[in-house]
Amino acid sequence: GARVEPEALCDYLLRTLVPDAGAPDDVALLALRSVPMEDRFRDEFPAEPESLASMRGLLRRWLRHAGADDQQVAEIVTAAGEAATNAVEHAGAEGDTPFEITGRVAGSSVLLTVRDSGEWRAPRGEDRGRGLSLMRALMDSVEVEPGPRGTRVTLRRDLASVGSGGDQLG
Repeated sequence: GARVEPEALCDYLLRTLVPDAGAPDDVALLALRSVPMEDRFRDEFPAEPESLASMRGLLRRWLRHAGADDQQVAEIVTAAGEAATNAVEHAGAEGDTPFEITGRVAGSSVLLTVRDSGEWRAPRGEDRGRGLSLMRALMDSVEVEPGPRGTRVTLRRDLASVGSGGDQLG
């Protein structure tokens, strides 16, 4: 049918469902409009830990749109989450500079890039620094390019075959 704006839909529902004398109690309506996903993904997030959940949710939706199955979505989001966590940790003063994530489909592969403006740091402590190993286990390729104006992590995953991630965790 015809596309109806959320506000017009709510007005119509109130006129139709609520008696002329008014409702005996409060009435709340919520109308959502699904926004179509683009073929490319690009977003910028504050370099704060709280941004990571939002980033993962948006990326999940885009990956489904790009044709990834549930397992691929979970693995790619995990790898991108590791890269984004590093961007947050390396950002300097918390939230000082944002990090950016971009994605595109190239043939049967998804390419994601996470960029930050922070400085590369070696892992702190013995139980740190496993994110890169995890990214490599989940993706077909991982490139880390530290530079004077930040670090760029590029992740590639083939969607053509199920379970096409990189080396298995062992």
